[in-house]
Amino acid sequence: MGRCVSGTPLKELRADLTTHLATGLGASAPKLGQLVNPPAVIVQPGEPYLTASGYCTDAVLFAATVVAPPGDLAGVVDALDDMIDEVRGTLRTQSTLGATDGYMYGFREVSGPTTFPSGDELLPAVVVTVAVERDAP
Repeated sequence: MGRCVSGTPLKELRADLTTHLATGLGASAPKLGQLVNPPAVIVQPGEPYLTASGYCTDAVLFAATVVAPPGDLAGVVDALDDMIDEVRGTLRTQSTLGATDGYMYGFREVSGPTTFPSGDELLPAVVVTVAVERDAP
């Protein structure tokens, strides 16, 4: 078998992914529950959040909500398309905050257009599913 090495805490991975995506998109990264000022990225647990992918490895899924500024339908769809392309490009690079060499996150899928509540507004958004593997704690 092998020796299990303690993994990175989930909250550290979530914070790192949030910063990595926000930096790549030039977007804000509000804390969970705060008002959103688009463009913005909010990273939450995915579904399923954590599964065992091997003897000593966990697969972690995150739901990264990418929020675009409100506007006319054509402009919103174009903005979301641009942000999705930027997410894909950002995920092809290592994060700079994580471990010594940074973390590599994997793109999985993008939802159709949806909305994200912020105060009394419903802002245009998509949800990007992002995966990472870690040594099980």
